[in-house]
Amino acid sequence: MQKAIALLRVSGAAQAGADREGLPVQRELCQQTAERHGLEIVQWVELKGVSGAAVLDDPRFVAMLDRLQEPEISGVIVREFSRLMRPENLEDYKILEAFRKTGALLYSPTETLDLRNFSDRLVSVIRGQIEAEEREKIRERTSAARERKRRMRGIRAEGGGKIGMPRGVAFDPKTEQWSYVFPEADKVREAFRLFLSGVHNFSEIGRRTGIGGDGKSWAVHSVLRQPLYTGVYRVDRRWVKGRAVPRSEGESYEHQVIDPPLVSRDDFDRAQKILAERAAHRPRRKSHDEKPGVYGGFTECGVCGSAIYVQTDAKGYAGYICGNRPHKKCNASQISTRLADPQIDTALERMLGSPEMLERLLDAAREGGERRAASQAGETQRKLAELENRRVRVKDAYEAGVYDVRELQKKVGNLDGEISVLRGLMERETVDLELDPAIQRQVIDIFSEWGFCTRDQKRRLLRDFQIRMRITVPVRRVVAVEGVEIGVLCSAFMYKKMKRLGIE
Repeated sequence: MQKAIALLRVSGAAQAGADREGLPVQRELCQQTAERHGLEIVQWVELKGVSGAAVLDDPRFVAMLDRLQEPEISGVIVREFSRLMRPENLEDYKILEAFRKTGALLYSPTETLDLRNFSDRLVSVIRGQIEAEEREKIRERTSAARERKRRMRGIRAEGGGKIGMPRGVAFDPKTEQWSYVFPEADKVREAFRLFLSGVHNFSEIGRRTGIGGDGKSWAVHSVLRQPLYTGVYRVDRRWVKGRAVPRSEGESYEHQVIDPPLVSRDDFDRAQKILAERAAHRPRRKSHDEKPGVYGGFTECGVCGSAIYVQTDAKGYAGYICGNRPHKKCNASQISTRLADPQIDTALERMLGSPEMLERLLDAAREGGERRAASQAGETQRKLAELENRRVRVKDAYEAGVYDVRELQKKVGNLDGEISVLRGLMERETVDLELDPAIQRQVIDIFSEWGFCTRDQKRRLLRDFQIRMRITVPVRRVVAVEGVEIGVLCSAFMYKKMKRLGIE
């Protein structure tokens, strides 16, 4: 008796139940097909919640295709062709190539396809396109049905669960009711109170309320923009290929779904006005067209201490890489700038957007500045003593007849010029290592919203503040900022720099 594999697949978990035409019905039909062709089913492959366009992403499906190479496997049994695949692009047709290369047959209750034959291959390709079109129609019908429910009754899309749900808000699909969830809702109310009372540092609001964790200012910003806290369910955008696209005025709509609201409409409108005013004077996030690697030149390897730079390959992939790695002197992992930059942004918001952390870094910089100043003064004093000794030796050489009067005047004049410069350095006032409190508060505000600065502004501020970071890549796709060092510049100089950048 020949052996075969039975493939059962449903796109949604609900279709797998015994009361639906899902896995139980498919199992029964596959068993009948096996008996009709005299096949022994040696493996049942059940895929629950797997779309026909994503079967190649499932390791069980890939393992089934690999097993077709075994000589004793005659083929695969399915209820219908759509259970095998609903191709979304031409790469998906390598599923059919696996059948053609191995000579495995595709069994169904109505037909048997041998992909080694041209006519069967043609039928399979045409059927694949038909299934792809059917999948698109299903998606359009589902989307339209959800849109009607949202527009008519303010009902959230089915199957969403908690994903995408605002903090402190819940929706019960059985009762189709919205509600607030405490104590999370209390954190939201406190965030609005702090913001309207004058605390506009998002990181500080996050620390006080526990919203978003350390340094995630975007979480507080998202809360302050959410109309559901006024009890209003507003739909003013649609999702296209994973990106939010604003709707036109005629396509947008809203429903009052929770009463009483968590935040009054007047307070919410006041918060939106403040956010709009701040946004008008704040540079936006960098676009994808800008150069990669915001932190190239400002980072060093946490493993070996070498400088980290940005490396771009022929395909345009840009990543941070340790300077010692190409020479095999360091085994530190590299990471994409696209993945690393947002993580470093968050770390800087947490470190430099905190008054306590910034003061600690400034104290360390002051100590380092004082040590450098003392060391520089000692070096200047040593050079002065050396020049004075040379001046004495030149005069001794003149008295001994080595130099004439003109040579003496020339050499002594040069030495006197160098001595005058060094004495001027010694007498010059010491650079003010203190940062003006007003500017220090401005610095904290800048870094608390660091993610909203453009690439050029970030790099100029990093250079002006003399910031250096030590980073490592402990696991794939994650970067860790192990330490930050900041230089201290005099208040007047810093004020000019910030004014030049348009930061008042």
